[in-house]
Formats: sequence, structure tokens, C-alpha cells
Amino acid sequence: MKKMIYLIVGILLFVPLFVKADMGSPMIIEYKASVTNPDGAQFYKYDWENNKYILSGKSLSYGTEVTVMYEEKGRASLKNYDDYVKIEDITSIEKEYSVTLKDLQASKDAIVLKDREIKTGPAEGYSGTGVIIAAGTNIKIRFFKLDGYENPWVYVEYNNTKGFIDILEASVAYDTSEAVEIDRMINKNAKIVDPATSKVVGTIKTNTIISDKLLVVDPWSHSYYLTYNGVSGIVSYYDFVDKEEKTEKYKLTQKYDLHETSEEESKVIKTLDSDTVFDTDYIYWDKGYYAIYYESGNVKGWIIPRCKEGAEDEFIGIEKVTGSNAEQSQDVEYSSEEPKQDTEEKNEEVNSEVKATKPNETLYICIGGAVILCLTAVVIVILINRKKKAKK
Repeated sequence: MKKMIYLIVGILLFVPLFVKADMGSPMIIEYKASVTNPDGAQFYKYDWENNKYILSGKSLSYGTEVTVMYEEKGRASLKNYDDYVKIEDITSIEKEYSVTLKDLQASKDAIVLKDREIKTGPAEGYSGTGVIIAAGTNIKIRFFKLDGYENPWVYVEYNNTKGFIDILEASVAYDTSEAVEIDRMINKNAKIVDPATSKVVGTIKTNTIISDKLLVVDPWSHSYYLTYNGVSGIVSYYDFVDKEEKTEKYKLTQKYDLHETSEEESKVIKTLDSDTVFDTDYIYWDKGYYAIYYESGNVKGWIIPRCKEGAEDEFIGIEKVTGSNAEQSQDVEYSSEEPKQDTEEKNEEVNSEVKATKPNETLYICIGGAVILCLTAVVIVILINRKKKAKK
């Protein structure tokens, strides 16, 4: 009986973690805290329909010790509880978090984009040191060596003070080789936003090539930090297209509209004829939505193809030119026999790669959630039946 109870508790404890991963909430290193609000800590539930937190009617009394699993938008999720409390109502029991260099990754160059107070530990619930790193300050940061998730808190040393700051809400931009050693194209008119004020301070026109250094901000903001024409700020990384590793050649087998940007609702520049052959270095992709860059003379724009059913990277009315045809000019007639076979084989390889590297996370999460709920239901039924038999 005890084993069954432990199993149920384990499953129920696992469900919040599973849901949290789906929500994409920033993970932290768990820490012990105490309710320090004399009036206690009110519990909140998240109202998904209205996208806000609401009071649940329950609370924790002053002095209650809890374990914080993750923090989000000023709220803390507690171990063994389904609801949230305000972070301001709790304080870490440990006044200082102990860390060694072996716990941390190599240092990265970074720039603080919003004023940040150094905390004594890697979470909001820890006490502040009173030392503020002002926006615009260049610093070194160190990430934790953690597997499976990104930690939004980094280790810093500044003005003889050691501690931690968070990188959330695009508050810190940092250098990484993944963001710099490649040309990127702006696929639609991009806004440059001042991270401190959230105001638009500049724009980058569509089809602009960005070769300068880009800095990464927190992965939850989906942005890069850059300086363009003397203006610094953050730009959504959905406004960028990475240059392909090799130039691709395509042939239209039907007419296609050429759009001003990668957005389907953007202005149509012209209509391209069937049999048009062109090279491209930039292909925009976002969850099954594609846009292919086209340039011929002064004509520049984006073809927005329709995908074949069941093959998200095979396009209706567009064929990839492979083999010896890759060296042909646009005036040479294209043969669709052997190269087409090569294209199909290549598409099968690409499809398998896409499936391997970009799994349908939502499907996996739904399946996992269903399995957990089914297991829980089965265990509950078994316990009820055992209890009935025991009474008899």
C-alpha cells in the first residue's frame, strides 16, 4: 500500500515539472525559503483564459519553510504545492549561495542592458547586495554547467562584489560563436528596440545583409542585440534569416508571386513565370512556414511556397535543381528525370534530418501528459478497489 502511495505522489509531483517545461518557464536551482511577510503568503492560481494570476483563497503562514522550484513574473512555484506565491513574500533561508568555478562555464563577454542588482544567490528570493550594475556596463558572466535547461541567472564579479544577476527580459546581451560567424539577412523591415525603454529607436530595411557581430539575449526573448548605423538595440531573431551552408538552386514549375518581404500579406512586386531558375543563399523557415529569397538584377523579393501534404520541405510548383544542373545558367533547359530522382532522395534525407532535429514537441508533451494521467487513474482505481476489499 505504501508503495502505491509513493507512486501516486511521485507521479503528481512530476506533472507540474512536465507542464512547466511545456510553458517554457525559466528554471532555477531549487532553494529553501521562508515566508517573511508578517501577513503570510497568499496563494495564486494562473487563469489561462484571461492570462493572469488570481487569488486561490489559500495562504501560507509567516515562518513556513518551502522549496522554490522555479520563478516566473514575480511568482514562485513551490514544491508540493499546486499554486504560486509572490516572491516578495518569501526570502531564501541561506543568506549566500556557495559556488565554485567547476560549477560554472567559461566566462563570456557581456553588456548589461538594464540596471541589475547583484544578488547573493541565483534566484529572486535571495537577498540583494545593494550593488547595482548600470545599463551599458561591459562585464564578464559565467553560466552554470547544467544539463537539460537554461538557467536565467549568471555569476558575476563587479566592483569587488561577487554574486548573481538574471538575464531575463533582454537585460543582458552576451557573446557566443553561434551568433557571429555567419551572414544573416533581414527578411522584413525590422524594428530596433531600446531594451531599457522598450521604444523603437531605429529600423533595418528588408533584404539588408548583417555581417557585423550579434550578441545573444536570453532565449525567452527571442532576440539579438546589435548596433546598426550607430543605433544600438534588440531585434527579433524572427526578422533574420541565416545564410545557407551552400547555395541552393530552384526551378519554378508554375507561376509564383514575388513578395516584398517574407510575410505572405506583404506587397507583390511581380509575378515570376514558370520555368524560372534561380540561386538563393537565404531560406526562411518557421514551424512549417517557408519563404525563399529571390534576386535577379535589381529585382529582390521573397517567394512564399506552398508545401506538399506530408512533406513540409517539398514545395508545390518548385523543384530543387541538383546534380549537374546546379552549374547551368538560367537559359539552359532543365531536365527533370535523374535530377528529380536525386531531389526526392535528398528531400527524404532532409525530412529525416528535420524530424530528428526538430521533433514535434507539442505532440510529445500531449502524449507524455496522457500517459501520466492514465497511470494516475489506474493507480487510484487499484487503491479504491483494495480499500473496498479491506472493508469487506
